[in-house]
Amino acid sequence: MENSKVSKVIAIDIGGTNIRVGLVDSLGNLEKNTKLDKPDISQVSDLILTTIKSFFNEKELQSASYFAVSTAGRVDNEKGTIKSASIGRGILPLGKDLKEEFGKEVILINDANAAAYGEYSKLKDKTQNMVYITMSTGIGGGAIVNGHLLFGAENSAVEIGHVVVKEEDYNILCNCGHPNHWEAFASGKGMPKFFKEWAKKQKINLEKDYSTAKEIFEAAKGGGQTEKKFLEKIGEYNGRGISMILAVYNPDIIVIGGSVMHHNRDEVLEPMIDNIEKHYKMPEIIVTDSGDEVCLLGAAAYAFDNLSS
Repeated sequence: MENSKVSKVIAIDIGGTNIRVGLVDSLGNLEKNTKLDKPDISQVSDLILTTIKSFFNEKELQSASYFAVSTAGRVDNEKGTIKSASIGRGILPLGKDLKEEFGKEVILINDANAAAYGEYSKLKDKTQNMVYITMSTGIGGGAIVNGHLLFGAENSAVEIGHVVVKEEDYNILCNCGHPNHWEAFASGKGMPKFFKEWAKKQKINLEKDYSTAKEIFEAAKGGGQTEKKFLEKIGEYNGRGISMILAVYNPDIIVIGGSVMHHNRDEVLEPMIDNIEKHYKMPEIIVTDSGDEVCLLGAAAYAFDNLSS
């Protein structure tokens, strides 16, 4: 239920590659926003605090009742801290730093949970059971079960990128340090390494040293047969990941976002659906219309519904 006393929130989304900062009103309008390159963890707090001071004028800053922070990894709202391998090793006290600097309440939420909550806010008339998947630098998820957002014991439930999806004899390390997770194969960061290992297993000599998923997708779109065949394999792994989600959460709707999906929808979505295990009841699968701001808007929606002035 929206809190009518809250008019605006400054929302912050710390993604795998970029940081987004925006001013969001209680109707879900993103009034003003900017995107930053993500620095080393030791510089994240300073960059965000400096950006807030320079990007928003005094009136805008005063109009915001709270800060809402979306981030990969685990959050601790009591301590105001974030722990995420995608940000860097160590603890980031961003919630504490924001509260001390600006004197406003801060709420921290895992980015996929934020996106799930924001999408559910738009879909609650259709379902009480949905899963959000982000396919970007990493792979993550958030789940609404019987109308409730799942958090888990350490605010890190539904870390679906870290389920094992392999069949073949690969031993590819995920960003978390463990082998053969979904994220290690099919995320933007994991795909280039997997492509090289896959090509080696297929006895294919690659013509160039692919360093980004974008290069692989562009080559496939340009007619590259090796790249197209590799993306078929990615479709198999994505289908296994979705099948696991259906088995565990039994959602009516799956919403998918993230840069890998947004920029390569035709290459990702259909092969994924084709490889979902057919004995499960198929949910409606949609791509979010919130674009790259889905976590930013979701964090703001969560703040409006869960904080009071």
